[in-house]
Amino acid sequence: MRLLDENHQLPVQPHVGSLIEQAVSNLDLCSQNLQHGFHDKAYDFCLDGFSAANSAFFDETMLPLLY
Repeated sequence: MRLLDENHQLPVQPHVGSLIEQAVSNLDLCSQNLQHGFHDKAYDFCLDGFSAANSAFFDETMLPLLY
């Protein structure tokens, strides 16, 4: 987040923001399911969240941040 705050010339596109929201939501669902002992569901939410975070990180509009 610090990188994005410092770089005002590269705004986060709405679709990337949506992927980030999805990743955070899946992390919350994963945690909730773990607390209730639903390990299989928690694992699925974790995988979905990781996939969304990975897609956001490697989105073509975000690649200039890597350099």
